[in-house]
Amino acid sequence: MRETSVKKIAAVLRNLKSGHDKKSSILFLGAGASASAGMPIAQELAEILERDSRFTSLLEDCPDRQYSTFMRELNPSDRKQFLNEYISKAKLQKYVTWNTRTDA
Repeated sequence: MRETSVKKIAAVLRNLKSGHDKKSSILFLGAGASASAGMPIAQELAEILERDSRFTSLLEDCPDRQYSTFMRELNPSDRKQFLNEYISKAKLQKYVTWNTRTDA
């Protein structure tokens, strides 16, 4: 697993925020940090999605009932709509996603 410093992450976030295209981001630190902030953990989100009538028809053919599978089935707008409901209730103000491939 690749490790990085908090200073580097902060610099990346500052650059995203101040860049000419002003990228928005979401950071999932893991179940402990997310749950402590008031976010449901991934399995809970999967269970909520499965019961959410807005997404039932999109998810009925999924090969498994996992969060990652459900997220792949939703388009970016639906994912944002769904997650923002929980992010807005969480104790944290901002979230950032930083996907890094470590197998390349």
